[in-house]
Amino acid sequence: MSTGSRKRSRRPMWTGRVRQRVSTRSMSSGWESTLTSRSRLFAALAILVLLLGCAEREAKISGESPDIRAPDRPRDFKAFAYPDRVELSWQNPEDDDFAGVLLVRSDGESIEFPEWRRAYDRGESLGDGTVVYAGTGEEFTDSDVVCGRTYRYYLFAFDDSYCYSDDAKLEATTGGMVVPRIAFAATTLADGRVLITGGISYGGPTDTAEIFDPETGTFNLVSARMITSRFDHTATLLPDGRVLIVGGFKEGLSEALSTAEIFDPATERFSKLPSSLDVARADHRAALLPDGDVLVVGGTDGVAPLATAELFDYETEEFSVLPSSLAVARTGFEMTPFVRGEESYLLVSGGVGPDGFALDTAEVFSVERLQFEDLDGQAGGTEQMVCAHAVHRAVALDDSRILIVGGSQGDEATGQPTACTELFDPDSDEPFEQVADLSTARSGFATAVLDDSRILV
Repeated sequence: MSTGSRKRSRRPMWTGRVRQRVSTRSMSSGWESTLTSRSRLFAALAILVLLLGCAEREAKISGESPDIRAPDRPRDFKAFAYPDRVELSWQNPEDDDFAGVLLVRSDGESIEFPEWRRAYDRGESLGDGTVVYAGTGEEFTDSDVVCGRTYRYYLFAFDDSYCYSDDAKLEATTGGMVVPRIAFAATTLADGRVLITGGISYGGPTDTAEIFDPETGTFNLVSARMITSRFDHTATLLPDGRVLIVGGFKEGLSEALSTAEIFDPATERFSKLPSSLDVARADHRAALLPDGDVLVVGGTDGVAPLATAELFDYETEEFSVLPSSLAVARTGFEMTPFVRGEESYLLVSGGVGPDGFALDTAEVFSVERLQFEDLDGQAGGTEQMVCAHAVHRAVALDDSRILIVGGSQGDEATGQPTACTELFDPDSDEPFEQVADLSTARSGFATAVLDDSRILV
């Protein structure tokens, strides 16, 4: 056949997959001796795609770079935990190549990351984890749970090449609070149930509330939402059974709230109060007075501790500024009722002062005179405590004494927990006396008085 009539060999066309004809002999003798510069480029790209594992299957090499980026992780991952189930929800990413999500539950410490370019079915294992859902939905109810157990959930998004995103993760404890939260307020209602309001949950402050029923030992989510998301607020039971919710932070630790709202357990709804605090405050304390009014004291405006106090009038539902103020501005303190003779008082103990350090002073609020004073009745006076305490606990005993336990000492930012425990006796010449220390120093904890009068820390 003449040269002019000889048909030229045609290279394989690029069809979206890496294709290259390489003989067994050429593989054994080396790539350099047989591949053209262009085919070497194609082969190198093929190896790169395989190594990366998450390349788009139909990427066009000519004029385009393969997409090797995983989808964004799912957003707004939440869980509502009930005694017999965990209800999970999320928002899928908006990537054009999003193909689904993989939900993995673990009873152990960790899971294995999903393998690239591999699909998983429900029931398959990933280390200590098990796949409980794979699909394109945005919610899942896990009913295969045991009450009282904590489960860890990991949620991955993947594309059509099974390239997996970073995980969104959370924990849920069945039989515990429906919405995990910190910095919330707990209020015992007139019927013995406990109202849980606000706090910080997944992604920030929450406007959810739930009620604990001691007869069934379960938490139930309140269907109505709070008027405002808030944490480090107060929630005080009023004489008519409603709950007054005051102040707190809305975002971060700088945006304190001046608003208040009321929860009515009869309707399980929240309503906004027209009246507001004179000064926005959070991490303050509130106490119900014998006449039904509520005293709101101290806290922080997000910048510095406050010395001012305000009074909520139960009849008019209005706030007013109290003429008397704390001798020392403070936040993170305790305010505990006691009786001395025939008069009712509140002990304001410890906290963090204007200089950012834990306080070793206390002062007394006279309910009859509506003023802050010392035990001698001197307005603006303070009492010296044995130790400095902030973010501690103060427990009222049956005989008007108060046990002051633990907390932090030193600077607010670098302070250390303390084991110091002292007893306040308003009838003693030395009102504060140190007693046995805690076995372990602690701060930000909880206490409970047991039926036999012992105190659980």
